[in-house]
Amino acid sequence: TRSIIKYAYKRSPLYRRLYQNVDINKVKITDLPTINKEYILKHLSDSLTRRGISKDEIILFAHDSDSVGKYFKNKYVLSTTSGTTGIIGYFLMSEWQWIIQKGVEFARLLKHRLSFPYIYKYTVKNKLRWAMIVASEGHYITYLLARLTPKQAFYLSDIRIFSITTPMNKMIDELNKFSPHYVHSYPTFLEALAYEKLAGRLTIEVDFMSSGSEPFSEHAREVIKKAFKDVEIVETYGTTEAICLAN
Repeated sequence: TRSIIKYAYKRSPLYRRLYQNVDINKVKITDLPTINKEYILKHLSDSLTRRGISKDEIILFAHDSDSVGKYFKNKYVLSTTSGTTGIIGYFLMSEWQWIIQKGVEFARLLKHRLSFPYIYKYTVKNKLRWAMIVASEGHYITYLLARLTPKQAFYLSDIRIFSITTPMNKMIDELNKFSPHYVHSYPTFLEALAYEKLAGRLTIEVDFMSSGSEPFSEHAREVIKKAFKDVEIVETYGTTEAICLAN
């Protein structure tokens, strides 16, 4: 924590102003000045630890539909919040930071499956098929996790993105053809898939499911377990700026 405070103070004009009357060598994190999304948006350029990036450039890129799933300035991952509070948050990561975040995310998500038998089963014997059913019309973090993936990962797995806005009959048809081992989506949609499975329209056999962005009700869990008998379900909790905080 201390190193993060010092890094922000040294490299970000915004945090240098905020902490100008703070002894960063002794201060407790709970005693630091508090800020919110609106404040960061107002001082977006100065909040960054890299210079030469303007607020206007960030917003222009974020609202360009053709830029979704691409690197900002060919070296940064730019993600946004959904804006349900009325204020959109914009967050930048370097490519190296992105690789580390992704590594932490999947190490936590698959921590019980990082064993030789599982890895052998889904790399040597079979190519692991991942279905990511998420909002894909913007710079949303879960979509970017699937889209901005090192090329090497595709030698070991087949990661496909399905838009959450796809009509259900078309979604079911595409999932049946893909036959994923692993499905990630929102709890309410995983529950909807379970009903499609129970009705006989969805024929896939899923080994592993993960969810995020919404609370996971006990009823949804029961329905999913009934439809997919041997599936392991993992909940994830994260933020746009920190991705995976817990699971």
